[in-house]
Amino acid sequence: MNIEQLINSIGNVEDEYIDDAVPSRKNIKSFRYGWIAAVLAVVFVLMFSQTPLGVAAFSTIKENVIEFVESLFPPKDVVVYIEGETEIMTHMPAVQEASTQENDELSSPGFVIYYDSEMYTMVEENNVTYIRYISGDNLPVCEMEIKFIPDVKPEMLADAVRNEMCSEWAYVSEIYDLYGTDAVCFDFSAGDEWNSVCGKVSIFSAGENGAFLITARYFGEAQEGHGVRFAQMLQTFEVIE
Repeated sequence: MNIEQLINSIGNVEDEYIDDAVPSRKNIKSFRYGWIAAVLAVVFVLMFSQTPLGVAAFSTIKENVIEFVESLFPPKDVVVYIEGETEIMTHMPAVQEASTQENDELSSPGFVIYYDSEMYTMVEENNVTYIRYISGDNLPVCEMEIKFIPDVKPEMLADAVRNEMCSEWAYVSEIYDLYGTDAVCFDFSAGDEWNSVCGKVSIFSAGENGAFLITARYFGEAQEGHGVRFAQMLQTFEVIE
């Protein structure tokens, strides 16, 4: 099969076969990213083919992959209750793909989380993802830090992080289940002042690979604002293996 035939075959998969390949939501994660990985493998070949067909096909497949990802994770309207008021805001997906390294089956799983892109921005620094409040005011930090920790169970990670923080923070709660998710979490605070740093540490299982450690930081006066918004974001977090 030549490159042109391969491209045509990718575009001619009938819907009924795709439906058969995705019988339930339980299997959709592996289908989503297995499909994308296959397409990206073709893109890789085409990038180095040095042919007019390769250049044209790369542009076409790139557009189709982007549309495919957007169709899997479209923007969604989220209802948030803040200080007794109901707000409906459109949240955008932040998608971090799984990464692999040579001789490793999976170095880091991927994830998706929805956030308000008009109020927050997402950046990646040293393999750590941050969702940060966009503000020109000189206020304490308001951010969510998402970090993958390999080869650890969520309960063990929660105990270890909590025990370390108990010696550094004025208040650290007991570990409890994060409502609406399979994660465990605990709260922390540096004090009772309006600008005292506080937040929530949440741990989501990534199966046999490890766990995601998510730390939301804000300040006392922002608990009913950013605290609630970050809690809503956590409800949308999903591991992609």
